Amino acid sequence: MKTPLIAGLLAALLPLTAAAEAPDWRKPDPDQTLVIDTTKGRIVVELAPQAAPQAVARVKVLAKEGVYDGLQFHRVIAGFVAQTGNPNNRDGGISEHPDLAPEFTFRLTPELADQVVFVTQASDGRSGFLGSLPISAVSAGEEARARNGRVLAWGAALRAEKGADFTVCDVEIPTR
Repeated sequence: MKTPLIAGLLAALLPLTAAAEAPDWRKPDPDQTLVIDTTKGRIVVELAPQAAPQAVARVKVLAKEGVYDGLQFHRVIAGFVAQTGNPNNRDGGISEHPDLAPEFTFRLTPELADQVVFVTQASDGRSGFLGSLPISAVSAGEEARARNGRVLAWGAALRAEKGADFTVCDVEIPTR
């Protein structure tokens, strides 16, 4: 009588021990983290240089240059995409940086379906923003519809403060 009870308790506790062994948190690499402060809150993006090293390097350069400062997220579709860049194209799309060549083909797995990924567009490695990189956030569940072979994933949102969840179009990146 004790044997079935003990076996039942052990079977019930087994999932708890397996869950305890899995790490709940991991610390992102600070050198591969992009912080986007907006008028609606902060968004923390973990960059993915293993997937798109040139795109990640370019995003870092443009962020340090202040290229994104003061820009609006001008194309926002809740649960699908939030895009910033140069919506008015005041400079004719000219950049001092060379266009990027395509880097890879990237497939998101089903377990990442609710993840937000950051992408750049154009199958030839070019995009409309200064001939380099706009910032777009696309939910991974919609990634296949959005991609159609034309986007490049370069990072994933780790967290966004309430209000900076890309549900409205008036999220702006303040100027310094």
